[in-house]
Amino acid sequence: MPRICNIENNIIFEINLLKNDYLDVDLSRDDFENWVPFQLLLKVEKEEYSYKKESGATFSLYELKKLIKNIQELVVNKKSGCEVDRFEFSSAEAYFDIIFIDSKEEDSIILEVWINVGSLTNGELYGYDKGFRFVVYIKDLEKFTTGIHEQLKGLNIFP
Repeated sequence: MPRICNIENNIIFEINLLKNDYLDVDLSRDDFENWVPFQLLLKVEKEEYSYKKESGATFSLYELKKLIKNIQELVVNKKSGCEVDRFEFSSAEAYFDIIFIDSKEEDSIILEVWINVGSLTNGELYGYDKGFRFVVYIKDLEKFTTGIHEQLKGLNIFP
């Protein structure tokens, strides 16, 4: 499962792409009409927020490709010493948001992860997101992105 930890190693963020009944991909359709299920875990100290396999949470293939491409560009720019622009990713189904912010340090980036509490609790609680900001190393962000890309390739839906 692609995983990234903050530099203090007390926050874990994982995304795992799944091959289950929610996988709905037909490459003759546009990418935004293809759905890839995932599970997600955000563990902060003793708190855990997760979308489990059974939740039916999905990304569109368009979203995944865009996320991978933008993180790869961010990593390349950061490694070349350039300041990186703020990048925000929001899942179309409003499960979560990730915001990437330049840390001004050469080997790290700030991540903000916001979880939609309504989606997380199946509507039991609603009307707000819960988020955390933490710093990760660029090398770990690169491994995380490579892991997502490899999982897509393993599902035979991404070159």
